Amino acid sequence: MFLDTHNELLIQCLEDALQLNTDPLVATKLEKCHSMISGLENYLEQICPEETELQKEILADTISEPWKENLEKGITVRPFSPEMMSTRHSSKITTKNSQS
Repeated sequence: MFLDTHNELLIQCLEDALQLNTDPLVATKLEKCHSMISGLENYLEQICPEETELQKEILADTISEPWKENLEKGITVRPFSPEMMSTRHSSKITTKNSQS
């Protein structure tokens, strides 16, 4: 099961890049990116409700399906990857964007 959101993973990558970086101009740009994505993560935490137990169960069941084997056997007609699953954050962004 996914323990991190895409934003949290991006934040970690930016922090790692900042630590490895030696160019001040690059550092400034990385810090701005880090600040922006951290702010987005905080905003999403505030507006997105936690998943219900049923939603967590559905996500776990969906991820545990043998999707590659199901596709090869013809049980499913499209390839599926767990990365395609929508977290509560991306679901909220999609909902907000569709209402605009």
